[in-house]
Amino acid sequence: MVGPASLSASRWAQARGWKLVARGGPFLVAQYQGASGPSRQLDFAALADLDTEARLSQLCAWVLECDQSGAPYGLRLPGREIPLGAGPAQRRASLEALALFGGPAP
Repeated sequence: MVGPASLSASRWAQARGWKLVARGGPFLVAQYQGASGPSRQLDFAALADLDTEARLSQLCAWVLECDQSGAPYGLRLPGREIPLGAGPAQRRASLEALALFGGPAP
């Protein structure tokens, strides 16, 4: 799940979602602890305060960030869900889903 969280000042400085927060949106954090370490569920619906293009841009940045750190992540778009995973195949599937996204389901 992705949801609002309060952060310490030192954690705030490390936050990657600062642009969303600067626009008045919520700060979103999704972290799960499992056998392979923290994982994230990246959710289009959680970015409701942004327009479609801004949502896709933020999700893309998070996909690349998770990929670079090696953290497992899943991606949830209207009409499509990519389950939790990591590595080149996960990155490719996620970026392809974002690139081909046609808009929110009616």
